[in-house]
Amino acid sequence: MQLFPGKTILESGFYDSAGGAAAAYAPSLPEMLLGIGGVAVAL
Repeated sequence: MQLFPGKTILESGFYDSAGGAAAAYAPSLPEMLLGIGGVAVAL
């Protein structure tokens, strides 16, 4: 999905230096357990 069709992003305000691409992310074990616990409480 393009936010600005026909435009080129010259710089990002998030200091990612990846041309506006999101950085790769892998959650740690405590974050995974927290997420699973949150879903269990919601059910």
